[in-house]
Amino acid sequence: LIRNDPSGWIFCHGGSALVAVRTLRPGQWLTRDDLLEHTLVGRCYRSNGHRNAVVMEVEPSRLDGDVREQQMEAELTAFAGEILASWRIDGSAMEAERPSLVCVDRRGTRLELEYDGARRIDGEEMDFESWPLLSNPWVHAEVGDGELHWRMPERQVME
Repeated sequence: LIRNDPSGWIFCHGGSALVAVRTLRPGQWLTRDDLLEHTLVGRCYRSNGHRNAVVMEVEPSRLDGDVREQQMEAELTAFAGEILASWRIDGSAMEAERPSLVCVDRRGTRLELEYDGARRIDGEEMDFESWPLLSNPWVHAEVGDGELHWRMPERQVME
């Protein structure tokens, strides 16, 4: 299940995981012809802009066993409601010489990111030199790779 919210958030339920994704700049879903031109499979969302950001929250589904779409819809609706009610994103410094982004997730964790600069979680500076840009069971990206690989069980949903 994929829902596009008017706020710019995209909410997905992949069976085992719920995903909320938001780009700072507007974007659009690529058409089937766009996908074929780039030899991509599935659905692909593109957000353009030289100064942009993607924020994401992923949570395991609480549903177990033989699940009906109606149950997934209800769980996704609750998840989306929590995200919309709690997430705060400040991208007002994205046009600065060193763009930065501050966001607070639904649990109140504050993330501060500055391009080629400090990265803090709840005020504590992090050292990510040896880490991939992003890695978990659903999403993976290497630093400098320019690609975000988003996977759901048994199939690749988006790159």
